[in-house]
Amino acid sequence: MKTSKDKKEEATNKIPSPVKKEVTANPTRPEMAEMINRHFFGLDKNRPEAVAKRLKKNQRTARANVEDHFNAGSRPFFY
Repeated sequence: MKTSKDKKEEATNKIPSPVKKEVTANPTRPEMAEMINRHFFGLDKNRPEAVAKRLKKNQRTARANVEDHFNAGSRPFFY
């Protein structure tokens, strides 16, 4: 006859081990990656001709204006 101690030991032996999830190197969803690539196209560092044209006219880019108005790291949600 099994005692309560034996029943507890059996119950603990039946507990499955935790399942380990495989971590991928790039967790970004495909549609998110596509959106990032579309936005990446418009950054100043990817448009050197347009930035040079503005500088030649003694004008500034919008990003340069924003950087001057806000300190780096002070209000990151404005970027």
